Amino acid sequence: MHVGAMKALKIRKFIGASYSALQTKIVLEYLGRCGLKSLSMEPLDVPFTQVGQVSVETVYAHVKRQWRTHPGADGIYVHGGGWQIPGVVALLENDLQVPVVYAQACHAWTIHKRLGVRETLPGYGRLIAELP
Repeated sequence: MHVGAMKALKIRKFIGASYSALQTKIVLEYLGRCGLKSLSMEPLDVPFTQVGQVSVETVYAHVKRQWRTHPGADGIYVHGGGWQIPGVVALLENDLQVPVVYAQACHAWTIHKRLGVRETLPGYGRLIAELP
């Protein structure tokens, strides 16, 4: 699902964010086998039980720091559905000028594709605003 969305947005090289070092390793191996290259995917060090309390400002700063340190990405991949990503996606996309892929948008995109629904929704990232 995430791979299809990333490829639809023409993302081949990405930086990523996660809240689990274990999941990050597994996800990077999978995405690599699918032909996607990670320039950086550093997890935020937060206990799993507190993931939902991570502020959008913290996520934004974490992603932006990686963006500056690892230039050349086609997009951003945020792994995990536990944090409040929709509140920061438009800001990241406008600021960094690349698409942001995250779990909730991927689920909605996949459902739209399978049902043949073309109704877009701005404000939640290019994936949902454009339905490529």
